[in-house]
Amino acid sequence: MNANQSPRTCQQWTAQATTLLSKIDRNEPMTAGQALATLNDAAMACEQAHRLDTSSADCLYRWGRAHLLASERAGNQADASWRLARLSGAVWAFEQALVRDSQHVGALLGLARACAAEADLLSAGGDSPTTTAALDMALGRSADAYRRAYAAQLAYKAIVGRSPPSTPVDESPLGAALHAAEEASASADEDVTSADALVNTVVALAGVLSRMAELCADRDERIWAQAADSLYAQADELLGRAAVEVPECYAELMAERAEVQADAAKTFAARRDITEPTLFVRALGTFQQAIAAAVDESGMAPADLYFDLGDLYHHIADARLTETDAYVECCDSEEDAVAVRENALRTVILPYFAHAREAYRQGVRAAPGNAVMQERLGDACFVGACVALNDAEERHLLAEAEHWYRSAWAADAEDDEVVARLAQVCHRQQRAGECAALLLQWSALGGGLQDLKHEDNVFLPEFVAQAAVIYHGWMSLPHPSPRHHPSCRSFLARSVHAVLVRPPCQSALSPTARVLFRRFYILRLHDNFATTISAVWPVHRSALLGPLATKQRRIPMHGRTGGARTTNGRVGDERVIGTGTHVHIQSAFDNLCTRARPQLFLLVGRQPVSLFVRSPHDDTTINTLTAGRYMAPATLLAG
Repeated sequence: MNANQSPRTCQQWTAQATTLLSKIDRNEPMTAGQALATLNDAAMACEQAHRLDTSSADCLYRWGRAHLLASERAGNQADASWRLARLSGAVWAFEQALVRDSQHVGALLGLARACAAEADLLSAGGDSPTTTAALDMALGRSADAYRRAYAAQLAYKAIVGRSPPSTPVDESPLGAALHAAEEASASADEDVTSADALVNTVVALAGVLSRMAELCADRDERIWAQAADSLYAQADELLGRAAVEVPECYAELMAERAEVQADAAKTFAARRDITEPTLFVRALGTFQQAIAAAVDESGMAPADLYFDLGDLYHHIADARLTETDAYVECCDSEEDAVAVRENALRTVILPYFAHAREAYRQGVRAAPGNAVMQERLGDACFVGACVALNDAEERHLLAEAEHWYRSAWAADAEDDEVVARLAQVCHRQQRAGECAALLLQWSALGGGLQDLKHEDNVFLPEFVAQAAVIYHGWMSLPHPSPRHHPSCRSFLARSVHAVLVRPPCQSALSPTARVLFRRFYILRLHDNFATTISAVWPVHRSALLGPLATKQRRIPMHGRTGGARTTNGRVGDERVIGTGTHVHIQSAFDNLCTRARPQLFLLVGRQPVSLFVRSPHDDTTINTLTAGRYMAPATLLAG
């Protein structure tokens, strides 16, 4: 057909729709609006084809695909009612195609996908009886369509060894053009007998069955609990049979089967309110089989398998730890509580946490640059440290946790969650200064206190409470001199320090350092030079980042002085800082400077802090205020 001619027959309209759909299937570059317009044109072409030949299953199948892809492409940006309307159109078209050809695999798979997508939208619509009934029906239709599709796929594979054609291909020029258009579309629905296509269908069906099981498990009646067990068993058996029928994908199918078994065990344990590790023996064994089958020449399996295995070990240990803590609180005597907790730690909790760490380590070795895996390994080490039976093991695991958190942070510098995890390690080790500095960075990256509370079993309640004090004490002070603010007193008494570097120009500052420079504080030094941050006084001064105008070098000291030594005001003052003395950093910046810009270093460690200003012309110290022993900086936030 000439490109300038309008289609006249059903096959011509169908060929045009196939060409338009192929642009979407090949992910040709286009905007969301262009993609939606293309799919609308494809749907209109299919409608024209259907008017000319109502018996064509193929044009109905493509009509359904146009509606389904439009709903999927629109995503959450479109109104739910609009998406449901498109999905209803897709369901109708696929069902009509199956009326004309009951074994049309593409229509069966399309119907299953459309019903599953319909269930996704319905699940967000509330828990009314009408919605629940519609959700159950959509999932049931999806599962039925997937079952029929998989049976048809296997039948076609056994008989012809290739994908079933969507329409008979004739030898005429028009038939050849239509066949070429179909081949060009490269639709996943048209290649239905490859190993990947078979596995996709089985995994999708198992997912629908598991979701139906979860819905049943959430209902109280006993009959629904039995239905949940039956659905999990169906998914388990389906994946086991598929692993035999598609041996080239054995490892992938066994991994999916292990997840189904783990979900079934978790559901059963939650219903019976028990945390027996033997419930997970089958799932753990299946994961091990999947890993053994997936090992390559390097001796490693895909990292995801180790990740899932580690998660399951971690879940078992964490569930038993939660149960043990609840039981211990109810014990009549302290001796009984100690005995119960130690027995649980030695028999289940510590061994399973150790297994989880080893699985995550294998995953990190399989994917060295995976920040998520490194963060998860850090979590396992930190939790293990919190329940360690001796101090040496706790220190070792905390050090390992910090190592993996820092590795994850290096791999993903914008991850605010890993910064909060690092802060928690510092809090556990009583490194209050570094904890506070990390929480400032965490806030600068977009972290919020609610994020800490919503993380599953990662952040301990005592750290969340302390983080709130730190966060509000440093970032939300109600007035300029809040020495008597209760939250500040409880927090500032812990000798909290900051890590700060002032380079010669603003352009060299990292975004995090700029945030810190806009929030600086008064330093209070006592007679014994033990340092605490006393009154947090934010300084919003352009002088902190720009050129300093005044030429004075003298640091004003408010309060008692002793042993003062001044050399014509050029070297500066060295004073013994007495009780109640405060160094007002804002005044210091205004008055201690030269024509060129000096550099301020506030170095921090586990010991008290040293503040000094270096000349930009040489390495001599213009003025030094020392509180306690000098420590190397723990973190450098500039550059």
